[in-house]
Amino acid sequence: MDAFQDFVRHDNVSIHQDIAHYLREKIESGILQSGTRIPSLRSMAKLWHTNLFSIKLATDELVGMGLLNKQQGRGIFVALRSEEIIRIGLYTSQGLGNPTDMMFSSVLRDVLCHRLQERGIEYLIWSDWRPESEHTGPPATMQQAILTNSVQAVIGIVVRNCENNWFSRLPVRKTAMMYDPMLDFNVIAEKLKKSGCRRIAAIVSSATTNPLSNFLIVGLKETGIKIMLRNIRLICDMEITPHNSRAEMGYRAAMDLLTSTPRPDALIVYPDNAVMGTIQAILELGIKVPEELFVLFHRNVELDYFCSFDADYIDTEITKVADMLIENIIMPKRQE
Repeated sequence: MDAFQDFVRHDNVSIHQDIAHYLREKIESGILQSGTRIPSLRSMAKLWHTNLFSIKLATDELVGMGLLNKQQGRGIFVALRSEEIIRIGLYTSQGLGNPTDMMFSSVLRDVLCHRLQERGIEYLIWSDWRPESEHTGPPATMQQAILTNSVQAVIGIVVRNCENNWFSRLPVRKTAMMYDPMLDFNVIAEKLKKSGCRRIAAIVSSATTNPLSNFLIVGLKETGIKIMLRNIRLICDMEITPHNSRAEMGYRAAMDLLTSTPRPDALIVYPDNAVMGTIQAILELGIKVPEELFVLFHRNVELDYFCSFDADYIDTEITKVADMLIENIIMPKRQE
């Protein structure tokens, strides 16, 4: 609201024209940039001591001019300029994922499509089923769309380590990848401290971020929780059980940690695609949870899984992940 404190009323024009002129100047001067959410009608009416109808008339006028974009249930946003981003590509590396990854990416893609439709932004979808050896560059259809300027930005719903190099260098105006862990370390620390555990271990995906193990150590250290690098295991996409059948991700890492001496008394598992393998290992070893082991599993609240023992959870929301990715694309970069 601070950016709207300088509104000055002029007596020679109607209040709604005054407000429309004021907001238009803010937008055209760049003070209110593309994608910025402006205050609600009620908030602006209260701030400027006027009525809702006048605010509505002013904002409707700017919507008609293409300067504002009203989204039902979400608010009013400064519209994207035609020279900026008119179509976004959604890329998913399908061929390398396990079923849990595919479930997550499918839900995230659907939410992204819905969010983009709400904003009036067009999109293209690429599901990349090529063998891993061919993931040295974008798919041909994606490359063609970029070369012809059919897309101006690309969101990576699932981007694997082997694709990071070319994805980050795509010749588009902006890219955003789903790799930043959305973890509240204060919440994690509070749960760990309450459990009274001292030997903390973690299982994290090697395809999540760069590198998540260090991120986890630093993040927890700032809250007063120490976790040793030797107590962290990175997991890959495919693992084999002793019976040569396909195991759930996280199984081998969990077996390695939970049969070590001394055994950890707390275990963090992130992201949720490694949880089922960890559950499998805990049940096979007959470890009592939480008496002998405090477990803290990541869980996307929109994707449920069954756990037969008393685990604790780090919850994230796929809808918030989608909003973050879109904001990273449409919001202008901040000047240093």
